[in-house]
Amino acid sequence: IVVKYSDIIIGQYYGHTHADTVRIINDKSGNEIVGSALISPATCGTSGYGGNPTLRMVRYETTDAKLTDIWQYYMNLTKANADPENAEWELEYKFTEAYGVNDISTASLTKVVDSFKEKNSPYFAKFILYRRGMFTSKYNEQ
Repeated sequence: IVVKYSDIIIGQYYGHTHADTVRIINDKSGNEIVGSALISPATCGTSGYGGNPTLRMVRYETTDAKLTDIWQYYMNLTKANADPENAEWELEYKFTEAYGVNDISTASLTKVVDSFKEKNSPYFAKFILYRRGMFTSKYNEQ
């Protein structure tokens, strides 16, 4: 279905996989990229998966529905449990700033995923850091 209607699908968003992920979708032959999917970490932080709860805000232009950015938030459960009255969502990253792209179009997401193949890729290191809404520098410093 995604391949068949790729000319009108501007974005796909999934959640609850317990990991921040980007998927690039090819046509049936596997030769042409026809779309992409963004999968957010779980909104329920669990010790079994070692992650904090997360939520994601996607920004788009209302005039042309162009996808422009993602703000990924997380709640540090260690801090929240120590002081529940002051629990708050913290910005983990803005996609365009973290990965050096102008938007979150399929072309930009493909560029990010392709950069992961580079030896010592700084973007792949960030991807691993952000995977579960826990492995952020903010969390590790506390």
